[in-house]
Amino acid sequence: MPQERVRDVEPLRKPRAGWAEAAKALREEQDKELREKPWLVADSEPLREATYLAVDLDVRSRRSLAPLLAAWPNAETPGRVNQRAPHWLVLSGLTAPRARYRARDTADFRVRELVRVVEGLPRPARRCWNAATRRTFDIGIAGPAGLSRGTDIPVNQDTIEAVARVGGRILITVYPPEPD
Repeated sequence: MPQERVRDVEPLRKPRAGWAEAAKALREEQDKELREKPWLVADSEPLREATYLAVDLDVRSRRSLAPLLAAWPNAETPGRVNQRAPHWLVLSGLTAPRARYRARDTADFRVRELVRVVEGLPRPARRCWNAATRRTFDIGIAGPAGLSRGTDIPVNQDTIEAVARVGGRILITVYPPEPD
């Protein structure tokens, strides 16, 4: 039986002194080059940004959501057949009351507004909310066409804590750009 060859493996070497500083200098040099020349940007085409669309509240339950539908008459009931009790409600940001000032129509403002609506529910509707299996605050964002840069859609810590307090979760949906 032939004997297997054992390859010699080089022992691990300690890095040379000053390697971290050299790597940092190289990264800084590369970053400087990227800042100086606008790479991947055509001269005639400006960068586009993603834009905030709306916040939808999606509620699903194994039980009837009829008390919630009574509290939110403008809620949509996808998948509802005939007049059976709904098990899925969507309170769309498009049907929710509009902010008085366009500047206040932000994702953070809308989520806080919906949390206030949930906190103010009548007792039967609130029991229904608490029994729901899914309570999602869905922030809709329209993705830009073509070249883009990152866009900030801030949501404050207080808002996130308020969503957690009512038992909800936050979902961010980025929709593809509209065809031209």
